[in-house]
Amino acid sequence: MCHCGDKYVRDAGKEFGVRRILYQPAHFSYFISMKIPNASPPYKLVVFDFDGTLADSLGWLVSVMPETAARFRFSHAGPENHDYLRSLDAAELLQYLKIPAWKIPIVALHLRKRMACETDKIPLYPGVSEMLQDLASGRLTLALLSSNSRNNVLRILGPRLSACFDFYHCEVPYLGKTHQFGKLLKKSGFHPSEILYIGDETRDLEAARSHGVNFGAVTWGFNTPNAFERHQPEYLFEEAADITRLLSDPAGNPAHRLPIHRN
Repeated sequence: MCHCGDKYVRDAGKEFGVRRILYQPAHFSYFISMKIPNASPPYKLVVFDFDGTLADSLGWLVSVMPETAARFRFSHAGPENHDYLRSLDAAELLQYLKIPAWKIPIVALHLRKRMACETDKIPLYPGVSEMLQDLASGRLTLALLSSNSRNNVLRILGPRLSACFDFYHCEVPYLGKTHQFGKLLKKSGFHPSEILYIGDETRDLEAARSHGVNFGAVTWGFNTPNAFERHQPEYLFEEAADITRLLSDPAGNPAHRLPIHRN
């Protein structure tokens, strides 16, 4: 287990103020309630998904999918269907690709082994390195929950960023994030109200909601902002720096730079 020292975050002890604004990017066109904290939100543990959230592995996955689909005899979607696939939840995606439940662990193991030989092809998203270091230095506890292998994760992050995380929970079954997230929370010892889970898929959001944890969706990963719209995540991050702003000093930033927070 990697440690960044004894971490804590001071609870400001102030209620969030609420400001009603019109936030109208391409994927949202309605009024929302946006909570502008008077001080940093009282999160003490931040749980990150890995692929599609921290690591830009989607391009690699697309490149190896034709060979993988042929080998394990499931459907392959061409580039013209990628946007549609990004609108699907986990169950819908498996149904579209015609991957039966019993075959999922076999395909996942193959992909993890294949990636182990090609981790040099998988970069982190812009701003992720700086964001993780900022959060770790701010004395938050960081955890990582991933279907990828721990070795792949550590190699892609590198020694400096790997040391930012206090908890690693890897090789999570594709359809088992809710259960495994619960195990991570129990191990961490934090109350659900003190935790923020950040991911790029609706299955991440479902895991958070099942345990009463707030969720932040990133817009640069697998699922599109529109896919998250019907689930109404507490936060929507458009760049890695938005995460830092929320968890450090959100009150000092213009409203348009803050992530969405819904009532």
